[in-house]
Amino acid sequence: MADALDLGSSIERCESSSLSVRTSNNIGEAKLETRIETLSQCEKEIFFTLDRSELNPYYEKAYRDAQKNLKVQGFRPGKVPPQILKQRFGKSIERDAADGIINDVFNKFLKDYDMGYYGQPHLHQFEHTDEFLKFSLHIQVEPEFELAEYRDLVVDEPVHQVTQEEIDTKFEELLASNGTNEVAETVSDYYHIVGVNIFELDENGNRPEGKEAIKEFLYLNQQGIFPQIKESLLNTKGGDIVKVDLPEYNGIPAKTIELEVLEIQKLILAEATEEFLQKFSNDRFTNVDDFKEDLGFQLQEEWDKISKRELENNLVNRLLETQPQFDIPKFLVQVIADNLLKEDLHKHKLEDNEQNRKKLYNNSYTERAEKIARWQIILDKIIKKENLKIEDYDIDSEVSKFAEQYKIDKEIIKAKLLEDKDFINSLLVKKAMDFLLDFTVTNEVQFSGDLNYNFDSYEEDEDLDDEFDEEFEEADLDEEHGDEFEDDYDEDEEEYEEADFDEFDDEDEEEEEEEDK
Repeated sequence: MADALDLGSSIERCESSSLSVRTSNNIGEAKLETRIETLSQCEKEIFFTLDRSELNPYYEKAYRDAQKNLKVQGFRPGKVPPQILKQRFGKSIERDAADGIINDVFNKFLKDYDMGYYGQPHLHQFEHTDEFLKFSLHIQVEPEFELAEYRDLVVDEPVHQVTQEEIDTKFEELLASNGTNEVAETVSDYYHIVGVNIFELDENGNRPEGKEAIKEFLYLNQQGIFPQIKESLLNTKGGDIVKVDLPEYNGIPAKTIELEVLEIQKLILAEATEEFLQKFSNDRFTNVDDFKEDLGFQLQEEWDKISKRELENNLVNRLLETQPQFDIPKFLVQVIADNLLKEDLHKHKLEDNEQNRKKLYNNSYTERAEKIARWQIILDKIIKKENLKIEDYDIDSEVSKFAEQYKIDKEIIKAKLLEDKDFINSLLVKKAMDFLLDFTVTNEVQFSGDLNYNFDSYEEDEDLDDEFDEEFEEADLDEEHGDEFEDDYDEDEEEYEEADFDEFDDEDEEEEEEEDK
């Protein structure tokens, strides 16, 4: 939301009509007549009238500025008498001064009324004579409404306790991701990596002409691969072709694909030696039991993070249900929808152009944008009502965390963070969410879902400073406003659409090819 945007010379002129309420406002030292008309919950039109006495200070300044720059035959630069300027160029100078007058008057009005707006103000009415200047500006503002109760709401809190089976599975995945491969003739079990060509078939069960296959390497024991794919590849050999019917997934229609087996490799799990355990625990553990115990703690932390995110999502949805309906500024919706579209273009590695935008865009972007915008407005009102602000201790806690993690001087980090308005805003959003959670009545329910755990904590900490510097430059340090509505399964949807069925990291395969060479 803007506070005082410079209108410049690009004021858009259009027509409007509305009912009015008459007010007056003291701006500067002149008594300026203004009128505020409410067109809707989030639209206002402001009418201004300035008489000659109020315009004269602006005109005098315009004449002084023009005197410095105008070249008139018979006079030295900057020495043209004021009366000559007014006689020969008066109307033109005063006309050109109008944009500056409108900017100044409007900005002072916003400051006096403590009013902000979205987007670009539109100039509706404009009348400029020798005796007065009349104009009106149409702006989109934050909707006016009374908040309903937002404390003591009952919200489901998903919880999950990590089991020993999950710990063993994750430990085995770590061994698998660091194992070795050997060529095999047949896929005898799920501990195999299968190189396949993937063809998406048309409604008649045929391969579309001109559409190339997608080559992937699938580790069959990896979580996230469709069971239909796993079963179809069991007992296959090189050259075999199998058809697989995939079910509907996250709103993506069911489809039939064809898999052509290209090569098969048997995965030999890495051995859990002392050296292995030390390497992936940063020298903290040398035996499997201690390693697994710590792994269990890591998994539980991930589950707790997911549970908190789901709790926040449930709270947001509950607030959206219980708060009153209101109009949403169109400009805000357009900006959010455009940002969502840009994110998807980046995710799909598509160039941001008109053709790709038309290819991706659908009504869901507007629907999601309206939901995010509605939540932003509600949260902003709660922040203002509770007078929530970012204090030094809020920033200091983040500074200490980054300084300890990345071994960078605290003052350098703090200076960077204070310059980043998005980061400061994200802290305020987090503080507001924590405030709301403190007043929420939670109802624990069993969490259901798969945890896609990242083993970052068990990888060697190389080039962390470089990664931190890069992240710092991008200022991507926290969630942006409204992230609560991002689909947790966007990455899965993208993989499904691109027929990228959780490819196994083919780093080992590349190493083997290099050895063969």
